[in-house]
Amino acid sequence: QKAERERLERAAKKFSAQLVGTYPDSLVLLSGWMRREDLIAGKGAIVDVTYGKGRIVLFGIRPQHRAQTEGTFRLLFNAIHRARAAASELP
Repeated sequence: QKAERERLERAAKKFSAQLVGTYPDSLVLLSGWMRREDLIAGKGAIVDVTYGKGRIVLFGIRPQHRAQTEGTFRLLFNAIHRARAAASELP
């Protein structure tokens, strides 16, 4: 476990991350059911990561899932749009 932690710490030095959205501190679940919501309460839901010359957008939800509201599609499409815009700025 110590070796794994050291490997992750070395990898973490190669990128920078910015929180774009977080889960609320309480009342994480609005409908349905969830076990151990305390594990994600207040944590990052969307993270924008710069890795080398690229960017990665990490979602804690499935914005493309068929059962999600139409509002979550904006998150996915904005990530795609930002990626295209960043790619057009490359030399």
